[in-house]
Amino acid sequence: MFENEDTNAGSSSGPAQMAPIETREPRNRLGRNQYKDRPARDDPYVAEKLKAYHLKGINDKKQISKLLLEEHGITLSPSSIARRKKELELRSSRLTTRQLGINEKRQLILDQMAKDPAGKYGPRMVKQRIFEDTGIHLTRDYIRAEMKILDPVGSSTRGPAHVKARRQRRLEDENEGGDDSVDHEFVFDSRMESVPASSGEPSESDVDMPHDSPVSFPQEHGHPLSIPNVSQSLPPSNTTSPLLLPVLHALQNMIPQMRSLMRDVNSIEDVQSLSRQEHASLLDGMESSALLERALSRLVSKSHPF
Repeated sequence: MFENEDTNAGSSSGPAQMAPIETREPRNRLGRNQYKDRPARDDPYVAEKLKAYHLKGINDKKQISKLLLEEHGITLSPSSIARRKKELELRSSRLTTRQLGINEKRQLILDQMAKDPAGKYGPRMVKQRIFEDTGIHLTRDYIRAEMKILDPVGSSTRGPAHVKARRQRRLEDENEGGDDSVDHEFVFDSRMESVPASSGEPSESDVDMPHDSPVSFPQEHGHPLSIPNVSQSLPPSNTTSPLLLPVLHALQNMIPQMRSLMRDVNSIEDVQSLSRQEHASLLDGMESSALLERALSRLVSKSHPF
């Protein structure tokens, strides 16, 4: 009986036998995965194509993903395109329009409107010109709304004949209804204190400035300044519209002052930091000058000198 116990004890204390380990072939031996056809994150070729689409005004990530695959054989998901564009700082027009200030956006539009005195540029062309000059994308809807506010007459004179007629009727209805939502008033320098009344009668400014003498200004840089009166080049005419007479009288009084203001501005060489109110005044002056230039250019283009 004791011998059996020793035998059992010796057998239980021996080393346990291990099951053989099965060797498997790796499932992804070559390291390929679902992203094998994707370009690298810093691929310069992809960056070049994204910038090219941005220059063409193509900003929709789904459309860009489709174009990359069809035109260049590049597989890139819309979410990856959004990340790449963010890294390259290629902002869409909607984001830029939301982030820029009102004065900056309006000034960009006014700069392009000033280059088009005849008012032939529509929102699409203004959008393209702004991007070509500054690299800034603004939405076409915002540009269209601002152009209607800044120049409602110009907006009604573009397009086919039936479209122009409909816009013109709408504009006339708004004017008859006394719509005060749009402010067409120009902001001039404080030195222009008086403007003649619409009746065409002489005002105080007409009396202060004799029509038979040149306009003299203070001495600047040691040279006296003298500008002949503009009224000498505007003889009375029986064919002049009554509505145009107050405009001509106002121009006679304002042109010398505007020229003087221009010389004062050109004499300023260094501009230090400005307050918010001073900066807003400069922007108002630029806006008013651009609007006035555009309105006068329209009158000149429709007139026929004799």
